[in-house]
Amino acid sequence: MKTITKEDKGELKKIENNPSLFMIRGLLYYALGDLDEALKDFDQCLNESTKPNPMVFYLIGLIFAETGKYTEAIGEFKRAIENDEKNQIPDAYLNRAKCMILSDEINTGFIDLQTYMTKKNTP
Repeated sequence: MKTITKEDKGELKKIENNPSLFMIRGLLYYALGDLDEALKDFDQCLNESTKPNPMVFYLIGLIFAETGKYTEAIGEFKRAIENDEKNQIPDAYLNRAKCMILSDEINTGFIDLQTYMTKKNTP
């Protein structure tokens, strides 16, 4: 995996207050394993947006899940689901189910798994 150099970080800092650019840079940080910087950019994306982007909530949820913060992850996946008007992120149900099961919310987790399977198979 490539490490981010000081020069790379300097170049990455040069973006305008554009929500899409914050999301893209957050994705880059996420892919490079710099979760703290990814979270900052995802938060900035939400702050600069006029309409909440469900994918950003989903990505924040993934970061929380990866770091063992299951309660926070569940909340972010919930926000992703609530804002996903076009059912474009059915994986939010799957990942919320995983976090619920890991948090001993087994019955609710299985309900989310059923919802995921229904939404995943719906064109």
